[in-house]
Amino acid sequence: MFTMINNIWKWLYSKRNEVAQLQYRDLLMAQIVMEIMNVNDGNGFEYLPLDSLRQLHPVDNREDTIASTELRSKTIERKRKALIKKKRLSKEDVAELMPSVTYMRAIPAKDGYIVFEGNGRLVALQNVLSGHGVLVELDVYRPTRHAAILRKIKRLSRYY
Repeated sequence: MFTMINNIWKWLYSKRNEVAQLQYRDLLMAQIVMEIMNVNDGNGFEYLPLDSLRQLHPVDNREDTIASTELRSKTIERKRKALIKKKRLSKEDVAELMPSVTYMRAIPAKDGYIVFEGNGRLVALQNVLSGHGVLVELDVYRPTRHAAILRKIKRLSRYY
């Protein structure tokens, strides 16, 4: 329990620079994520094609996020050949490349999967490894109200 609370505080602290930039869309996004996490039929780790993943939100609209994504892309670029050869990046591989408090999380969508946690990591991976058939291990959630969640995500995308 202490570890979970500690991880939450670390995550909140890492987001401190973004607080002043919060907008309505961020509140909607937080509501969507909370619903996915709290009202679901379970979750589990699965290997998914990198090219089938899309972002819940853009990562090119805040200076801190842009800088973080560029740094992550450079880290991946240094290991590009080995990662392409490996073809399967475990959650541990991703955590080693791009440390974070959480693993990347996604939900199924009509045309692949929507990543709702780890969008910066996703973009960094796609910047370097797209088109090479790489699989990435993500924590996949199955929201109970899946259709309603997808409608909310569609509405959220209009705000970006």
